[in-house]
Amino acid sequence: MVKFKKTSWLILGLSLVIAAAVFVNWQFIKNETSDKSKENEDKILGEQSYVNAEDSYFDNARYTREQSRNEAISVLKTIADNENADAETRMAASEDISGYAKRAEMETSIENQIKAKGFEECIVFLGADNASIVVKTEGLEPAEAAQITDIVVAETGFSAAVVKIIELSQ
Repeated sequence: MVKFKKTSWLILGLSLVIAAAVFVNWQFIKNETSDKSKENEDKILGEQSYVNAEDSYFDNARYTREQSRNEAISVLKTIADNENADAETRMAASEDISGYAKRAEMETSIENQIKAKGFEECIVFLGADNASIVVKTEGLEPAEAAQITDIVVAETGFSAAVVKIIELSQ
């Protein structure tokens, strides 16, 4: 009977030690999690870094545009590199990849030129035969819209009729 009591005390003691270890571990994880959430409170997760909420539309749009383009190019590369595909399909995929690269270059050039004209922020989306430009402004004057349209027409060769300018006030 004495051995039973010693064993019971031993089991109780080990149970308390395990419970204390679990409690301490839980407290440690809880504090670590709350510290991280305090750091991230006013931040939005963006492209491998945090971005301010003020510029989130433009940053998110650029990120989304880049991701979509990368996915499309990846699929096209798979087709272009597929030796089982016919030569015409492989050539078309290669041309499409080249088209994406050319449009990306034009978008960047147009964005830089628009910003050089004094606009704080903008993003350009070029399609095969149209262009959409989102500009951060508190009211776009007709002369400013004409400047933007002229830049797009000069870079792309599109007619002014297919250029769409969208104002975004923040």
